[in-house]
Amino acid sequence: MRRAGLAIAASLLAACSQPSTGPQRPATTSTSSAMTRPSQTAGGIPTFAVLANNPVGLAPGQTSYTVELVAPDGHVAARQVASRPSIMPRGLVAPTPLVSSSDTQLYFLNGDSEVRFLKPDGATGVATRLPGSGQVHAAFAVSPDDRRIAVSLLDYSSQPIHLRIYVEDLAGGGNHVEIFSATNGTAEWPVGWRDGDLVVAVGPIAVQNAWPNPYDAGNSGGPGPNDAYHVVDPATGNRLAAVGSDCDFGALTVAGSGCRSATGAADLRWDGQRHEFARPDNVEPGPVSPDGSRMAGAGQQPPFPIVLLSASTTGAPGVDGNPLGWIDDSHLVFGTLSGTSYVGDAILDTVSNKKVTVDTRHQYLSFFGTLPGGLSAGDHFACRLPLGGLIDTTHGKPARDGGFITFPGAAFKVDPAADLREGGPGGFVTVTSPQLNGGDAEAYDVPQHRWLPTRLSLVAPDGSSYAYSESSGLHVVDVRSAADRLLPGTNSTQRSFYPVAYTASGIYVLEGPEQTSPTPVALTLWVVDPNSGHQKQVSSTATTASAIVAGGAAWMTTLNPSQRSAASRGSPDRGSQHVVLPSGRICGTRRLRQRRTSGCRSR
Repeated sequence: MRRAGLAIAASLLAACSQPSTGPQRPATTSTSSAMTRPSQTAGGIPTFAVLANNPVGLAPGQTSYTVELVAPDGHVAARQVASRPSIMPRGLVAPTPLVSSSDTQLYFLNGDSEVRFLKPDGATGVATRLPGSGQVHAAFAVSPDDRRIAVSLLDYSSQPIHLRIYVEDLAGGGNHVEIFSATNGTAEWPVGWRDGDLVVAVGPIAVQNAWPNPYDAGNSGGPGPNDAYHVVDPATGNRLAAVGSDCDFGALTVAGSGCRSATGAADLRWDGQRHEFARPDNVEPGPVSPDGSRMAGAGQQPPFPIVLLSASTTGAPGVDGNPLGWIDDSHLVFGTLSGTSYVGDAILDTVSNKKVTVDTRHQYLSFFGTLPGGLSAGDHFACRLPLGGLIDTTHGKPARDGGFITFPGAAFKVDPAADLREGGPGGFVTVTSPQLNGGDAEAYDVPQHRWLPTRLSLVAPDGSSYAYSESSGLHVVDVRSAADRLLPGTNSTQRSFYPVAYTASGIYVLEGPEQTSPTPVALTLWVVDPNSGHQKQVSSTATTASAIVAGGAAWMTTLNPSQRSAASRGSPDRGSQHVVLPSGRICGTRRLRQRRTSGCRSR
């Protein structure tokens, strides 16, 4: 049995949430509720419990709810009070969570449409706005790297309700992808991210139970299969895996989800494997620790003694209550009871067996996860390496397979947003809107969170623009607006410009006559103003289109024009390398046949 029928049951309503002004950039303000004193995990990373009111537990006249970040020692690091979303038509309360956490901050819904962030130091501000209203309830989940947001919209003005799920950039709303839509009363909402995939809760419209699943996933009564969660591709909406409603005990963790198996308690790992725990009688399953080694359960009768289960043993820490979730592998958050009534929340240190009370201002808050908030170990490192793809001509036209390598694990996943197709003045354009012109190359622009059709060296330091060249001259493209400008003075048919680097001082290019033979020709290094197109000569020593600009200097190689195949023939006069400062001064020379280099310094 599920202990939903306690004192709070009377306040639970049947759950069957102003149009936005558009996404906004995060704006930070300080708050008097900042009380930071973060505890450290074994790995040295501060970890907090995310506590908040469960939507179905709010009283009908309650106009606000509370969110908290709580350290393992019970200290409330940060707290905010937000406006509750609207009660839907016919007095219904949407059951979806109102919070989501990334690796750096907590996000919460304020009213129907405003998403705010809360950091452990108490800083808060507006992150974005969603198209929620008095008849459309919005639910969301932010990716661990704060880059993407998945949004579910439940439109209660239609009967049955209309569901729509989309994914877009958190900042600015770009790279928008609609991934699912249904008009048959299906109710699904995002609750987390794992290894770049989206985890979606599946549940009914009417929910009478806020425990043991804080996301209200997997309760019976929905129109579709009785699943608890779907794991889906955030780019296509394709379902990658499904979790049955017998595995919806407690909040999701890195280890997976708690289950009630035929023989007792178990958990379902993300790889699809079940792990059985000890099987004591009359113990209700509960949340699983992040490392998957223990499950917290409780007796089915008052005073509901908490039991800690491992693969073969059971432990009775001597505390009573309702296990809610694990902050880390040794700190369990649980609801304390007075008889059968909830009193508040507490944290049990399962190593020292000590209990501390959490200051929840005399209200019962549900456990929705942790901060950091990813559902895989790799998510908590928030480390992704963009990798441009190779051209693929097997499908009849060039295509790219750019994507990200995630660490740890070194798993590569293709990002459809990196795809290029033929077209535009440079030969290629992006598939993602707004479409950007460029060449046959891929670079990931970190500040703008999107792929560009150019080399990384040709992206402006602030990521706002990039350069590419074609037969007409040198182009500069604004990433946000897709405005493509041909720089004046670079469109002569008698000259060719080969861009080398885009730096704070300008765009460095190698310039020379149009060339059709392999014979080396004299090239000149220029720096071009990306706004006016004004050109300043830096050096004319190169006789090959090879140069690297970095560290305030240009590294170039010169070849002996009379020895076209000198390098392959092993000629003693292979040429030389030069270091050229932006002023045009040659700062160093190295003969290719020598190891010794002469140089100079410049302040």
